[in-house]
Amino acid sequence: MGDDFVIKRSAYQKCLELHPKVKFDDIMKQIMGHPNQGKQFQLWLRKYTAGLKEVPIDAETGRLQIPKNLFDYAGIEKEVVLNASHSMIEIWDKERYETMLDSMSDEEFEKISESIFNSSGEQ
Repeated sequence: MGDDFVIKRSAYQKCLELHPKVKFDDIMKQIMGHPNQGKQFQLWLRKYTAGLKEVPIDAETGRLQIPKNLFDYAGIEKEVVLNASHSMIEIWDKERYETMLDSMSDEEFEKISESIFNSSGEQ
């Protein structure tokens, strides 16, 4: 696997998504294989790929540079939260991330957890 990544606006949350490029290429192959590619598909694709940018890892520092316009989109001002989410990393403004977490009550979380873990309550 290469060291390049793709960063984009999340289509579902006010955060950024950082994907390994090879994984994102697989996602795009799946998307472009969709049989219905009419006007609504094209509009969805534009929203899904909005702000898309390839970001290489700097060989000397091991860092990557996130474009300012993407920071602005996600409302990142001071503190950042990185959230591992399946095959990508979400990049959040800390305050916005905490607000998002608080939007689900403990009771809702418990109910969904039980349904995911077959009502056993074990994780």
